[in-house]
Amino acid sequence: MATLELVHLVLHSSHRPSAQVEFADGLTLIHGPSDTGKSFIASALDFMLGSRGMQDPTELANYQNVLLSLRVRGVEYTLLRAISGGRFFLYEGLHDEPPRDDKPRVLASQHAPGDSSLSGWLLQACGLAGNRLRKNARNETADLSFRDLAHLTIINETKIQSLDAPPFTGSVMTRTKETSALKLLLQGEDDTGLIAEPRSDDVRRLKNARLDVVEELIANTSQRLEGVPPSPELDDQLARIMSTLDSFEDIDRAASEERRRLTESIARNRVRVRATNLRRTEVAGLRARFGLLREQYELDIDRLEAIVEGGSLLGYFSSGSCPLCGADSQHQHRPELDLNTAELIPSVRAEQSAIRALLFELKATFDDLDVQDARMTRIRQGADQTIEGEQAIVRRLDGDRSGQIVERRLLLDRRTEVERSLLIHAQVRELESVRSRIDAESSAELTVQTTAIPSRIIDEFSTAIARRLTAWGYPADDVRYDRVRQDIYAGGQFRADHGKGARSLLHAAFTIGLADYCIERDLPHPGFVVLDSPLITYRAPDAQDWDEASLASIASRMYKDLEDNFFGQVIILENTEADGELGEASGDVRFTANDSGRYGFFPRE
Repeated sequence: MATLELVHLVLHSSHRPSAQVEFADGLTLIHGPSDTGKSFIASALDFMLGSRGMQDPTELANYQNVLLSLRVRGVEYTLLRAISGGRFFLYEGLHDEPPRDDKPRVLASQHAPGDSSLSGWLLQACGLAGNRLRKNARNETADLSFRDLAHLTIINETKIQSLDAPPFTGSVMTRTKETSALKLLLQGEDDTGLIAEPRSDDVRRLKNARLDVVEELIANTSQRLEGVPPSPELDDQLARIMSTLDSFEDIDRAASEERRRLTESIARNRVRVRATNLRRTEVAGLRARFGLLREQYELDIDRLEAIVEGGSLLGYFSSGSCPLCGADSQHQHRPELDLNTAELIPSVRAEQSAIRALLFELKATFDDLDVQDARMTRIRQGADQTIEGEQAIVRRLDGDRSGQIVERRLLLDRRTEVERSLLIHAQVRELESVRSRIDAESSAELTVQTTAIPSRIIDEFSTAIARRLTAWGYPADDVRYDRVRQDIYAGGQFRADHGKGARSLLHAAFTIGLADYCIERDLPHPGFVVLDSPLITYRAPDAQDWDEASLASIASRMYKDLEDNFFGQVIILENTEADGELGEASGDVRFTANDSGRYGFFPRE
């Protein structure tokens, strides 16, 4: 039953421009670099929904009031609160500055029955007014406050990465009430009918049994720490490992850039080699054709020389009877020959001079072709040498990178081992704390606890979570919600045992799955979800060469799923943008941290 819809958040000042952000009624993605005010938006929304304080960046000193406009079942309202906190002022309609003429309704910041407080007014809007939650082992109950639900719908960056299970805030004193709040949303039934009936004998036996169980858990868990260094030493090891991994990333980034530059240079030089080979082939063809021309010129000179010599010999013969046939001179055909050797020789010599001139020009052409061939040969040899040298460097870089991959894998394995050891230390400390609390409990506080959430509901809720994870590209074959641990089991272990990236994604799936479960079944729920940095630290298990494009692809699958398949309102604050445009109905707010576009939530000075 989605009833609340956030419209816009405004920080107002009487002497400077307001800081404002609008929210779509479906998906709103607010993305950009760090320190641009994204996490502050989540903190300010929580502040306007009843928390005592919010983040205090330096820019906040410039503003006096916070306004949050929202729709309640289609009716528009605006809440106003001073930066310093305190009570709320409720106005009808949407406003981006304090109305001057409208008289507001005053709502107390502390929960009170009815609608005289912000919490009571919001609970009425959600259909949850008058509900009560079990708060301790004696089955004592307390009024439901909207703050009992806020941590299930507004998830800041610290909470989304926390080791605590998603329904819990981390306070041991409120775990019972927080479990009851989750049960209320999933079942639609509160704990009004509980009756506390403490029995001292049963309580005492239960206390001893609980202590025995905790002692056994402490002993079993401590055995896993044999030979493991203490927590401070592990913290130092983890810090050194992370520093080394960061340096590897810097080295790998520089090597990748150098390899890219060398690969481009090799490609250019290979093009140069092909071009010079082609030009040398063309030069060889020209030399062959010009060689044929030179031979023709030389033959022409020899032929003309023969003509001169032949003409000179003919001049020695006188007129008379032919010595061969005996014909008289008048019967011979000498007039047709009419050979004048005096004129023949100069003409032949002139023709020979012209052909020799052409031969001289042809020699210049051959010389130019020789020069071109020599230059192409030098260019090719230089390119070949450059290619060989750069290929050697690339092979060396690839060899270094292979060694770094092995070393990085060993470091990652060591990091996992250290984090697992730190987690075991934390589990031992938590168990010891539980033992101390059990030992200090009065007998009345050890009444048997109420029945857990029914298995059918747990199974349906698990399906809702798994459906989200599958759509986002996370392996979800064994995903389930464990009603004993109140945590998500996925990938062969509980969420708390994963790294912070997987913890963030699983917490996001829990929050979206819970809202989805309630909305689909018309159960009471605020109807909106705020997620701060659900993806920034996540890396897929099978990612070998992880890059920003891979993360953007996972983000896009999440955004696409929320656009198409989620019927509430979701606001995501993230560094990563989608690798494609969002739908028209979605809000895409981009912070740039520079002079191009919107600088951040706070207007730049």
